[in-house]
Amino acid sequence: MYGSKEETGWKIGGTMFQSEVFNASKDIRVATIIVILSATILTLIFIIWLTRSMLRPIKRLQESARAVSKGDLTVKLETRRKDEVGELAKYFERMVDNLRMMILGVQETAEQVSASSQELSASADQTTKAIEHSTMAIQELAEGAEQQVKSVTDGSGQMSQMAEDVRMMSERVQSVTTNMRHTSGAAYSGNEAAGEAVEQMNSIQETVEQLATVIQSLNARSVEIGSMVDVIATISKQTNLLALNASIEAARAGDAGRGFAVVAGEVRKLAEESGSSAAQIGELVHNIRQDMDAALSAMEAAQTRVGDGLQAVNTSGQSFAQIREAVEDAAHTLDDLSETTKQLESGASNVAKAMNDISIVTQESAANTESVSASSQEQLASVEEIASSSAHLNSMAEQLQGLLGMFKMVEDTAKDGDKS
Repeated sequence: MYGSKEETGWKIGGTMFQSEVFNASKDIRVATIIVILSATILTLIFIIWLTRSMLRPIKRLQESARAVSKGDLTVKLETRRKDEVGELAKYFERMVDNLRMMILGVQETAEQVSASSQELSASADQTTKAIEHSTMAIQELAEGAEQQVKSVTDGSGQMSQMAEDVRMMSERVQSVTTNMRHTSGAAYSGNEAAGEAVEQMNSIQETVEQLATVIQSLNARSVEIGSMVDVIATISKQTNLLALNASIEAARAGDAGRGFAVVAGEVRKLAEESGSSAAQIGELVHNIRQDMDAALSAMEAAQTRVGDGLQAVNTSGQSFAQIREAVEDAAHTLDDLSETTKQLESGASNVAKAMNDISIVTQESAANTESVSASSQEQLASVEEIASSSAHLNSMAEQLQGLLGMFKMVEDTAKDGDKS
């Protein structure tokens, strides 16, 4: 190495070994490489730590989403992060909670639908059986009506010779039956009137009993008032005596006791007036008690008379009921007799037309029973359709419950214990 000096123009040179230069630069190069490698390693470690700290909640969120996708709604994301990842975890957990509540509601509704559909299906089965029995009974009734039409038609002309006698007997029986019906109606009206009278007598008896209770209470109050009046009279007498003694003492005192004597005289007058008023009140209370006793005696007599009247009305009501029962029994007997005469009259010639009319009515009844049978068949079909719909609804509810069974709503404590 060399250099020039400007002032003198001289050249200055020096020598050194090449190994010394390379050794010095080698140490610097090694130190530089070590520093760069250390900085790179530290930077990589910081990047890895930062990446893991950011990816850890995202990975937990990913695992929770995978569990939710498999039907596990018991996942919980507990994070204290306040950044975007924490907000995402919070909203994800809220979404899972809402989904769990919604599925629980749907599951409860599905159970209710399943129970209702089963009840509806059972009711439909019972209704179907009942309609089937009714249809069979209606068909048997239609067959019986047809047989009845045939029997009435065959026997319409066999009893014409008994017409007149049986008709007259029937008219007489009808007349007697009508009279018995009128008698029964009158007995029924009498029974109702007796019942109303019983109710009124009961009401009167209750009123009389209430009045008797009130009078007894007033009598007791008057006794109490009399006792109070006696006390007042006694107090007035004692006050009068005290006033008299006070007047005597005031007279002994002379001029000094004049004012006291005047007061004692006034007190004596008031005591006498109180005693007089108490005596008047006592006499008035005595009169009131006498009136109360008289009223109470009258009320007791009225109670006795009302009881007798009630018993008489009850007896008359029972008599009316017995009369009505006897009349109704006689009317039933006459009805049976009238029915017998009608059965005898059915063999007459003029009954043939009636039997023909009966045949027509029976035919119409048979036609109506067939119509009812057809309606029963339609109703049976409708009920079977309802049963089918309820069964389909039950199947759909079971399918829905099966789908909801894929979701896990409650944490398994046994598994949690194993994990711990």
